Amino acid sequence: MMFKAVLVLCVALSMGYRLHSKVDELQTTMAAFDQAVNYLAHEASISLRAYLVPISLYSTDANSAYISNLTDAGQLYWDFVADAQADAAQKGVDIESCVDSGNAQVYTLNDTFATAAFRNIKAVAAEAEETLNGFYGPARDEPLQHVADLWVKVNACDSDACAVDLIQRISDDFEQLDAGIAKALSDAKQYVLVEYPAKLNQYSFDVDAYTAALKPIIDSVKQCINSLGH
Repeated sequence: MMFKAVLVLCVALSMGYRLHSKVDELQTTMAAFDQAVNYLAHEASISLRAYLVPISLYSTDANSAYISNLTDAGQLYWDFVADAQADAAQKGVDIESCVDSGNAQVYTLNDTFATAAFRNIKAVAAEAEETLNGFYGPARDEPLQHVADLWVKVNACDSDACAVDLIQRISDDFEQLDAGIAKALSDAKQYVLVEYPAKLNQYSFDVDAYTAALKPIIDSVKQCINSLGH
């Protein structure tokens, strides 16, 4: 990684300045460390913010797929109505009151199914955004706070002994922070692209449940038509 190389180079160069004290070397090293961590944290923020796009797209796709599947499943009723109307027209019978009653029941059924699904999908999407926000801690906020805390120790250092210790600590800390940021981004990717879609799939359209609820409506329309003598 570029900034890791810069950090190592700064440490090496500062150690070569024999006229400078270890405290000066520490300040140079810490400045490079600060710049490197801020860069990584900034890039991590950009990466995390970009995941808001798939979160929104997946929920929109889930809603669209639900409506599409509901519409397809509902065709069973509309095909029945079309056949019944064609038959009634041939016989000169007005069955529109029966059809209107059935239509109203289907609209209510569709609204019940869709409303529940959309509510659940919206809740999962909101949870995903909240979970995504949680990754800003290890990917940005905690590393930046670590830098701020370390600056306090660096600025308080006024001896070669503590400077040597802190220079080594900076090197070690950078490795840990770099790995921590990378892990946070990897975990965020896994959540948004794998776990979140899986949660949305829990609320995909249940064709069996819908069909089971639709058939009684069809039966009631049939009974209504039959009561007219046909």
